[in-house]
Amino acid sequence: MKIAEYRKDVTLLEGAMQVDIPPTKARFAFTLAEVLITLGIIGIVAAMTIPNLIFNYKVKRTVSILKEDQSIIAQVIKLSTEENGEPEGWQGQELLSEARTLTLVDKINPFLKIAVDCGTYDENGNCFMNGDYKFINGTKYENLATDRTEYKVKLMNGSSLLYYSYPTPMFRIYFAVDINGEKQPNTVGKDLFYFEYAEDKGLFPLGAPNVGLKGEEYTTDCSLEASHGFGCAYYVLTFGNMDYLKK
Repeated sequence: MKIAEYRKDVTLLEGAMQVDIPPTKARFAFTLAEVLITLGIIGIVAAMTIPNLIFNYKVKRTVSILKEDQSIIAQVIKLSTEENGEPEGWQGQELLSEARTLTLVDKINPFLKIAVDCGTYDENGNCFMNGDYKFINGTKYENLATDRTEYKVKLMNGSSLLYYSYPTPMFRIYFAVDINGEKQPNTVGKDLFYFEYAEDKGLFPLGAPNVGLKGEEYTTDCSLEASHGFGCAYYVLTFGNMDYLKK
């Protein structure tokens, strides 16, 4: 016997079995208002969390690259000292000048892994932005690309490095690294950091207490209200964060 479809207006054959088919379960959907409210909540949460995630990622990257750059500079000094003697004997007593800086080139460059050699005048901004860098407080610093007293290279790891030296009151070599090359923000304490080699103290990041200039210690020169931000290299390497950028 064929099974007849169940309809209210159909009379079953005698002896046929009646099969009750349950009604279809009701399906509920979100209203437009509910969807908009949910999206709004998601948007608020994203607006609160995504900037922190991006900031934390940039900080971790900065700390990692700065540690690598510090290691590179330390290795250069070590290897060159083994071959050329102590750094304080690398130069005469000329005043700060392009000629003085050029006497350092054969003591430093052979021990670097250089991607681009920009010399003392980086007109095209291949190593450092050809324009004014900023201090951490937002005021104008200087154009590093065109300062002929500083020798500039881009390293294989993507950082840009410059160096120059002072003969008095004691022999000093300054190194600066821009951890992302010529790219923004080009600001001291954000992507530009300084190191110093002093004949009586060795190599240290600017901002280290009791070794550099008093006004450059991280406690006084590493905040958004600071004059320069030179002391931030020590802060980043010591504490592993950049909390000084948080207002």
